[in-house]
Amino acid sequence: MALGELQFAAFLSYSRQDKRLAQWLVRALEELRLPRRTIADLQARQAPFLAARPIFRDEQDMPVGGAIPEKLAGVLDVSAAMIVLCTPASTQSAWVKEEIERFAERHPHRPIIAAVAEGDPDADA
Repeated sequence: MALGELQFAAFLSYSRQDKRLAQWLVRALEELRLPRRTIADLQARQAPFLAARPIFRDEQDMPVGGAIPEKLAGVLDVSAAMIVLCTPASTQSAWVKEEIERFAERHPHRPIIAAVAEGDPDADA
């Protein structure tokens, strides 16, 4: 995967404990139909994607073979944004923390979107 070639609208970071919720979120976002006006605005801004799809999810989309850190870096490089499924389990996940830190470090100008599904977003982790 070459740097600069976006293949995913977003990378979903989540705790494995929230697998069913993550599956639901991906399905809901990928099926979401945007209003024509929003699509026209995205086209005018030359957005890389005109919908919230495809969304990368590790279990179904991770390339086979190689070291996980290298594969993760490759997938982050081809993702236009990151969505973090925020739950109490994700705040305790070392992988979620690692994915957020790597994405922010590698792509500081790409958005990181918090999808708060459970818990208090104003509480300290």
